[in-house]
Amino acid sequence: ALDCSLEFHGVTSSASSLVLSAGGPVQVEARASFRREQINPKASLTAVRTVLRPSESALDALATARDTFPLNRATYCLTLTYKASGMEPGSYKPDLPGLYGLVYDATYE
Repeated sequence: ALDCSLEFHGVTSSASSLVLSAGGPVQVEARASFRREQINPKASLTAVRTVLRPSESALDALATARDTFPLNRATYCLTLTYKASGMEPGSYKPDLPGLYGLVYDATYE
């Protein structure tokens, strides 16, 4: 006969990755299901997100025939200008979540 015992232990957290913002501290809950565990949390920053606001904006009606809807309704163009200074060398990726689903695939109402 063979007698054996198995003991499972470990810690689970409420988040697998975190996004820190200027809003304040971030809380992560760590939970051990079976017994008390000692943890040694560590963090490293992999990306920096900077919010840029437009320095200039212009809203213009497009005047060509292809940009006019029936009943002479105009199509408008919003031009936003952003200025970024003091940027360090590196790779940059613009992210515009407010425009997801709106650019190029918007439905006509």
